[in-house]
Amino acid sequence: EGLKLLTGLDRHEEIQLEDRRLRAVSLPDKTLEEWIDLALSNRVEFKQVEADLAARRALVQAKRASKKPLIFAGIAGSIALSPNRDRLDNPHVFDPFNYAAISPLVGMHWQWEEDAQPARVAQEQAELDALVHKASFARKGIPFQVTEQYHYVQAKHTSMLAMKKSAQSARRWMIASYTDFEAGLEEAEKILTAMQAYVLAYAEYLKIVNDYNNHVSRLNSVSGVYE
Repeated sequence: EGLKLLTGLDRHEEIQLEDRRLRAVSLPDKTLEEWIDLALSNRVEFKQVEADLAARRALVQAKRASKKPLIFAGIAGSIALSPNRDRLDNPHVFDPFNYAAISPLVGMHWQWEEDAQPARVAQEQAELDALVHKASFARKGIPFQVTEQYHYVQAKHTSMLAMKKSAQSARRWMIASYTDFEAGLEEAEKILTAMQAYVLAYAEYLKIVNDYNNHVSRLNSVSGVYE
């Protein structure tokens, strides 16, 4: 029920296992440097930090610019035309129904707050510095996570191969002991000992396979590769 809830399946839907036998996944063929580059380009949180940094830098620049005067220039014009009215050609009388006017405009807006503006700039700069520190931690922390999981995968793969050989040797011992017992050359106690050794070795092998598969999955996860 918990798996259905996490995967969004209907509680009455039956879950079928893709493979009933535990098998080791293929060893990833990428180098450690390739995994790190993949993580730095794929990890969502790293992209988010970079976007936040750009926004924070722009906000700091905007706060610094707010203490400067805003100077603007433009052109304003107006025109009115009434063909059915007589036109007044008197420079001393304004005719609101027949006229044309245009004029350049120059202005300045300056919101001066001597103490408040530096405080706002300092606050935004402090938040930017905190985000820079967070980004620096991400640049170091993400490669560390990838490196850790990469070496775990390599170590587990080596252990898995060694344990597989051990389990195969124990299986051959068990088969040889049973054959000797059938031929009357071995006691039953020897068969039980060989069988116990094989069961323990194979169980340990399956445990290592499971650990190895989990670490490969974690390596993909910390690298931003979701399959």
